Amino acid sequence: MNVIPPPEPVHIDADTITFSRADWSAYLGRVEDAEDYASLAAARAERARLGDAEFMRRCYTAEEAARMIDGVSAVAIWRARAGLSQKALAGRAGISASYLAEIETGRKPGSVTALGALARVFGLPIEVLVD
Repeated sequence: MNVIPPPEPVHIDADTITFSRADWSAYLGRVEDAEDYASLAAARAERARLGDAEFMRRCYTAEEAARMIDGVSAVAIWRARAGLSQKALAGRAGISASYLAEIETGRKPGSVTALGALARVFGLPIEVLVD
């Protein structure tokens, strides 16, 4: 990873280092750009590893992304994609429907065992279901 040098300080004393607001804002912009490039590189590597079809299957539509921003869980998104009721998904995963409802609503985070079982039903790695 490339190190992004901070701006030149305008003042240094024993307790503080002061930067100009403009230099600091520009620095933060460079850091955000570097994070974006790193995310893009990671996505490209993942796409190369998985292949186009599987990579795209794991991507969210704009509507799904908006729902997730509004607080809908990844588990609920994938359940809707699969066309399953909570009862049907819970049965396939071997968990109770009430526990699944608590996971989907965020009242419970879901155990590794439960999330792993749900991920297997969807044919996904568990990481995809962790918000």
